[in-house]
Amino acid sequence: MKRYPEYKESGVEWIGKIPHHWEVLKAKHVSSSNPSKNNPKTTCLKNEPVVFLPMERVHTDGTIDQELRLPYSQLKNGYTYFEEGDILIAKVTPCFENGKIVHIKNLATSVGFGSTEFIVIRPDLQRVFPPFLYYIFRSDSLRSIGRHFMTSAIGLKRVPTEFVENFQNLSTM
Repeated sequence: MKRYPEYKESGVEWIGKIPHHWEVLKAKHVSSSNPSKNNPKTTCLKNEPVVFLPMERVHTDGTIDQELRLPYSQLKNGYTYFEEGDILIAKVTPCFENGKIVHIKNLATSVGFGSTEFIVIRPDLQRVFPPFLYYIFRSDSLRSIGRHFMTSAIGLKRVPTEFVENFQNLSTM
């Protein structure tokens, strides 16, 4: 791999040195989280079948099983909305620690819905290269640090959306 001509300290221990022209930014500055399902893509769906992803259809290798389709009208309330290009992060233990994190590519329907145990990250295409952001979210570093931020009211522990939004990553744009 070709090296950049000049590097600087990132200021973040787990990142180390970065190319001089890169920035260290929080995820919330290069993406949005849990976007609204009230948008032009959903207004005409009515009973159209869309991909439904319960947790067991998201695999730890970053792949998904899109075979399950349910009518939009059954999913629009109470489930997590996502679109092509979004990143889904399982927030519940042990799925978060095991890496149930996926970058939605080649979505079989116009939109999808999934478990309420997902955090949806929508990369800002002007600020970050989505596969790189996905790589950061899949990293052992994020999951290792995230374990310490997990909370529980009763039963299962969950990583808060704020942890993901405030996680520092890199931008070259």
